[in-house]
Amino acid sequence: MRYFLLLLALSLAGCGKGKKDVVARVDGEVLTVDMLFKYAPRDQWRSLTPEERKELIDRWIEQTLFYVDAKKMGLDKDPMIEDQVREFRKRLIVDKYFQEVLGIGNVMVTEDEVKDYYESHLDEYKQERKIMYAVYPTREMAEEAAKRMEEGDKDVAEQFQTLTLKRGEFQLPEVEEVAFSTPQGKIGGPVETVHGYFVVKVLSVRKLRKPQEFDEVKKGIWNYLMNKKRMEVFNAKVQELKEKYKYTINMEVFEKELGEIP
Repeated sequence: MRYFLLLLALSLAGCGKGKKDVVARVDGEVLTVDMLFKYAPRDQWRSLTPEERKELIDRWIEQTLFYVDAKKMGLDKDPMIEDQVREFRKRLIVDKYFQEVLGIGNVMVTEDEVKDYYESHLDEYKQERKIMYAVYPTREMAEEAAKRMEEGDKDVAEQFQTLTLKRGEFQLPEVEEVAFSTPQGKIGGPVETVHGYFVVKVLSVRKLRKPQEFDEVKKGIWNYLMNKKRMEVFNAKVQELKEKYKYTINMEVFEKELGEIP
């Protein structure tokens, strides 16, 4: 499996223009030793057979042959390609910003924090809940759905899925948090996630004979606390940047062109 991942990475690797330690060349594009070890680190390279090492180089040559020919045909000037390259570059820069400026990768959750959360929410680990939930692309749509659910709208209710779960069983900890903090019969949310905005309705709550063991649920708690801390860092920075830079939304264009799309 490791070999095939390296094969994929190197086949998609960029091309260089330098001349130092050139391993392979296609027209004016080169693959250097430094580039090679960037995609196939030395310890992984050592684990490959001579045949696998040669195949990695062959795959780079094949990919670069297509790239060179495509450029000569002018495909690199395609507006759609240029837009995608700009968006990809923007995502890479933002990812680097998250790691180096926001320090998202340095956010920590300690074992004590996980235990404290478990002990302070012990009652929730003695429950099994039956819920309905749905996810929407925007907060406004989720809020409207929640309002209509409160009013008993059956059409909206058909958009919801039903699930019975205990603590630690829902894949999104932030949604599970709402599911277990919302009273029976009530609606919680919208809660923002990477997948959209969730709305949750608690249908019933059943008491368990004993609470779930800490070891059963600690991973879910850790994920929830980690996501919570990261979102706090993220939201604080967003607020800071909104005060630092000017931004606008042209509501006239938004409502005219994007308000209702058939």
